[in-house]
Amino acid sequence: MVRSDPLPHDPESFYSEHYRVQYKGTYRPKAKHVVRAGLVALDRRRKIAHLLKPGLNLLDIGSGGGEFAHLMRQSGLKVIGVEPNIGYAEYSAQTYGLAIRKGFVQHQTLEADAFDLITMWHVLEHTEDPPEILRFICRALKPGGVLVIEVPNIFATCQSPRSTFHEAHLYNFSEQTLSLAAELAGLTVESILFSSDGGNLTLTARKLDINPAALHDATLAGKRDVPAYDRKALVAAIYKSVKGHTPIRHFLSGQPLIRLWGKLQRSMREHQFIKQNKDAELLQSLYQPSLGNSGDTRVF
Repeated sequence: MVRSDPLPHDPESFYSEHYRVQYKGTYRPKAKHVVRAGLVALDRRRKIAHLLKPGLNLLDIGSGGGEFAHLMRQSGLKVIGVEPNIGYAEYSAQTYGLAIRKGFVQHQTLEADAFDLITMWHVLEHTEDPPEILRFICRALKPGGVLVIEVPNIFATCQSPRSTFHEAHLYNFSEQTLSLAAELAGLTVESILFSSDGGNLTLTARKLDINPAALHDATLAGKRDVPAYDRKALVAAIYKSVKGHTPIRHFLSGQPLIRLWGKLQRSMREHQFIKQNKDAELLQSLYQPSLGNSGDTRVF
């Protein structure tokens, strides 16, 4: 994996107190943030629709403003969220009545074999020790349970070059390293999806019915097959990709204009939608057309 060294900040104080204010400009989500996160939640539900059944126990790690957790509860799942940012955790609990545990997942007491599904949407890259975090939460998965992880792709070129190593991202992943981290935690990878612009990786992995510690030891001892790749070749490929993603090449690719046009269109749609709906009804108005089907919505 690619790691930021030295760490740009103290992760615990940064994420619990400063992260949302620095990147969202607010301690609690505003209406535009709720709408954006709600649309993202619908897209995430589409990605995992085949895994969802009423009554499943879901742990959503990094639940933010609660938009995805709220959608999952409305879809019939039993949901617990974990969110380190105090303002967002309090907002989601108070606004939607969600069961939210404040703090970092590694500080939570998670019952063994308690959850059918665990989701980590853009969380793992913010953790100080991703393999250890995965081993920890894997214990809370039931045998046969599923973990869904989405992270930025280190090979992505859709973003500005100066954003490749985001200050808040402590680790960066490729398809190979994310898969291996999951396998070492006692999971078997079922699929990896790439977003349409190549910016994100979404991994789905299932827990094996075996003790994670014993599995980890067996893997390190070479007694268990895991996905293999040429480490030197991967390092060289990442280096080439990052060095080749220059500002001028990025500009000539047309991506800045595409992203700017997309943001302008989104902003106009958001503004119109917010004008037509009261704050307390934003998510309900957004989700209602999609509940009971695949997650499509004609609102936007």
